[in-house]
Amino acid sequence: MLTKFKEKFSPLLAALARPFLGLDPNAVTLAGLVICAAGYIALLAGYFALFVVAVIASSLADAIDGYVARARGRVTKLGAFLDSVSDRVEDVLLGAALLELHLVEPREAVLLVAGFLLVSYTRSRGESLGVEMAGVGLAERGERLALILLTLLIYTCCAQAARVVALVLLALTYITVLQRVVHAARTLSASQRA
Repeated sequence: MLTKFKEKFSPLLAALARPFLGLDPNAVTLAGLVICAAGYIALLAGYFALFVVAVIASSLADAIDGYVARARGRVTKLGAFLDSVSDRVEDVLLGAALLELHLVEPREAVLLVAGFLLVSYTRSRGESLGVEMAGVGLAERGERLALILLTLLIYTCCAQAARVVALVLLALTYITVLQRVVHAARTLSASQRA
């Protein structure tokens, strides 16, 4: 959904990316992954605030790596691959973190992580078949990261309210999967009839 407003966010993204334009875009991607993993380790060690800072920093890296690649003329298939794989690893770590904080139960955590992976898979599979999938669904990666950050911020004052947001995230994740499946099915059916 936020993808539809990408143009409006461009000036903000440009300002955030400016200090990083001298870096290799793949280094930005991998730094985001390392920061997310370090944050998860910090959470396991009892440093919640450090984990939240790491989630914010890794989300920033995720937001700007593509911009840095385009600005430097360094858009590559390897970069796209690394970005996609890094995002999936981060999704798993964030789902595990919500379990660690007892904001989701074990079964819910499995469903949440599987849903994150399915949102990504339905997009990549649809696009491999020629279906435009950008902007399809209520909870693309940006929205999911925003909901995770909201969950973490609410957790500092009310764990029960944070759990409700985590469950909303779970529901929106599967609604997004369904929206993408329906969109791909309609598009592919229409192309067969044409």
